[in-house]
Amino acid sequence: MKFYFKLCSYFPYSLVPITRFLFGNSGEQYKIGFFKRLILLYKIVRNWIFIDGATTWLELLVLVQEVLNINKQIQGDVIELGCYKGRSSATLSIACSMVGRKLIVCDSFQGLPDPVHSEKKIYNLRYDRYVEYNTGEYIGTLAEVKQNISRYGILDVCEFIPGFFENTLPTLQKKFVLVFEDSDLPSSLKTILKFIYPHLQNGCKFYTEEAQDFEIASLFFNDQWWNENLCMPSPGLVGAGIGLPLGPDGSGLAYTIKRTLS
Repeated sequence: MKFYFKLCSYFPYSLVPITRFLFGNSGEQYKIGFFKRLILLYKIVRNWIFIDGATTWLELLVLVQEVLNINKQIQGDVIELGCYKGRSSATLSIACSMVGRKLIVCDSFQGLPDPVHSEKKIYNLRYDRYVEYNTGEYIGTLAEVKQNISRYGILDVCEFIPGFFENTLPTLQKKFVLVFEDSDLPSSLKTILKFIYPHLQNGCKFYTEEAQDFEIASLFFNDQWWNENLCMPSPGLVGAGIGLPLGPDGSGLAYTIKRTLS
C-alpha cells in the first residue's frame, strides 16, 4: 500500500515524461513501438517496487529513454558506476538488450570505500543539510545484484567489473554511449571522470545521481580541475542543485553532454 501512495505522489510530475515516452518516437530506430514501450514502463515501475535502491522510477524512465534514443550508428556500451542492489542495473539491462548493447556494471560490491575526511559529510542543496557517508554503506554483493538482474532484468547483456574504481577503471578500455554514475563520494566521481569520461562518445550523455550534492554538482563547473585532469574546460551540469524536475523534491538526476573540442 505504501508503494501505491508513493507512486501517486509522483503523478502530477509523471504525466509529461510518460506521455513523451509512450507516444513519442523513442526506440523507433530499433523498431520499439508503443506496446513494447508500455511493457517496458511496467517493468520500470515493477523494478522500482521490488528492488531496493535510491533511484526513483521516473529517474529510471529518463535513463531508459536515453538508451532507446542513442543513435544506432554510434558504437559503444552503457556503463553504470555504483549499482547498490541492482535496481537500475536490472532496468538498464532490459533497455540494453532491446537495443543490442552491453551493460558494464562497476561496483566494489563491498559498499562505499573509506571517505576522505572532507567527504564524511556532503552538503545537500535541496534539503539544506549535510548528509553523512560511512565506510561500507550501500553494500550490495555481487551475488545479490546478479540475482536481482536474473529475476527482473537480462543478465546475459551484463558484464561485471568488481573492485574499487581506482583499481579497476584505469585499465578499462571501451567506448561508451551512456554513463550513469551513482558513486556518492566526490573522490569516486573524480576517478570516474578521469578514466571514463575520455571514453564517452562525442554527443553522448554522462548522468549523475548526485545532482543535489554541492561537492558533486560544483565539480562540473570547476574549470581548474577539468583543465588539470582532462585538458578541457568544465562542461557544466543540467539539473545542478535541484536535479531534473521529476518529483515534488526535484530529483537526484542531472547530466552533461560530452563535447569534443575541434
